Amino acid sequence: MNKNLTNIATYIVYLLIAILILFIAYSILISLDLNFKTIPKNSFKVQINLLNLF
Repeated sequence: MNKNLTNIATYIVYLLIAILILFIAYSILISLDLNFKTIPKNSFKVQINLLNLF
């Protein structure tokens, strides 16, 4: 029973680490996009168009 619990615990820890890495990578990509001034404007226009559809 204890062995199964430790396996589940390590699995959860690895999952949290993976989510953290993905979140960091995503935030880095967003900051890179903000450095280029043309990309956010285009994405903002797309978001406005999507909002108008609904």
